[in-house]
Amino acid sequence: MSGSLADLSMLDLFRMEVETHVAPLERGLLALESAPASRERVEPLMRAAHSIKGAGRILGLAPVVTLAHAMEDLFVAVGEGRLAILPELIDLLLQGVDVFKRLAAAAPAAIPDWLHDQEAGMASMTEAFRAILSAPATPQPAPATQPPAAVPERTAPTPEAPPPEGSPAQPVVKSKV
Repeated sequence: MSGSLADLSMLDLFRMEVETHVAPLERGLLALESAPASRERVEPLMRAAHSIKGAGRILGLAPVVTLAHAMEDLFVAVGEGRLAILPELIDLLLQGVDVFKRLAAAAPAAIPDWLHDQEAGMASMTEAFRAILSAPATPQPAPATQPPAAVPERTAPTPEAPPPEGSPAQPVVKSKV
């Protein structure tokens, strides 16, 4: 290869695009294991999956498009707080990233056959992602905070009872205004 973009095939460009986005996806997912998910942390992951989806769509690589789209939808749900980012979800998303890493490592001429061989596994993974999205909502847990200090329970004031017989009455103080 002479290094000119004109010499690159569309599949070479696709591989470069995927390579560009798998590293941030992997780093971002690993970072989510140790820090709470927020829209700001998840949005770059959603954009990376979206870019892979778009690159696959340009070349008509349907398994890539559907897998990347399912990943993108999960990132959107996490970013919107509709889905908690649990370790199991991170593991599954990392498996999707691994598929894209292996795809990017394939020789351009081998990509169509590689996709054909991997299509069933990619479809299974896509279905697993969709099943997570269609499951009952698991909102993102609120960040841990200090529990509020105990506040004594208030009771409604009771009307003043008259003093018991035989005890001195409390004097009534009147003030002039």
